[in-house]
Amino acid sequence: MTQVSIETEDERVYRTTHDMEEGGLSVTIAQALAEVDDVDAAEVIHDFSEYADPDAFDRLFRIRPSESHRHEAGFVSLKIQGADVTVRADGKIRIAL
Repeated sequence: MTQVSIETEDERVYRTTHDMEEGGLSVTIAQALAEVDDVDAAEVIHDFSEYADPDAFDRLFRIRPSESHRHEAGFVSLKIQGADVTVRADGKIRIAL
């Protein structure tokens, strides 16, 4: 797995970005959580898949063939392993522990 770049917003809030033209949004989330909360990325994916289909989640904001965002101002917030995770259509991810 590739490493994700994490920025610290404050003591318990982190930000990263996913390139929405690439697949693997759920993997980016898992890697970010693994880095900031010292958990196993594979365990995050497993927990994630109990509540949502990672492939469907990846498709939710995938760039359209016309290269436009599906939901320009859209976002999804969910709780994964106790962390509040918000993903925006532009690929910005916020993790609050």
